Amino acid sequence: MSCERYSIPIKYIDDFAYPSYLIEKNVRETINWKPRDGDVIVGTFPKSGTTWVQAIVWMIQHNGEGSLPRFNDLNIKLTPYMESIGNT
Repeated sequence: MSCERYSIPIKYIDDFAYPSYLIEKNVRETINWKPRDGDVIVGTFPKSGTTWVQAIVWMIQHNGEGSLPRFNDLNIKLTPYMESIGNT
């Protein structure tokens, strides 16, 4: 896949294109994921404030009490991208 500004290496898993840095096992676990009670899904368009929405959801879940977690903790540990970590 190419774009005027950059090129992203891709691979196909079940006929869908994914960035090549994603691990196939994690992508497959995400495809087969079943939600549990209490799960919250944050869905945004790329580059439209995903981290900001994650922070807002975290604050709502914690009734606005306490301080926001550090950026890496919020993005990697607390609200990770499923296709990056799989079904853990």
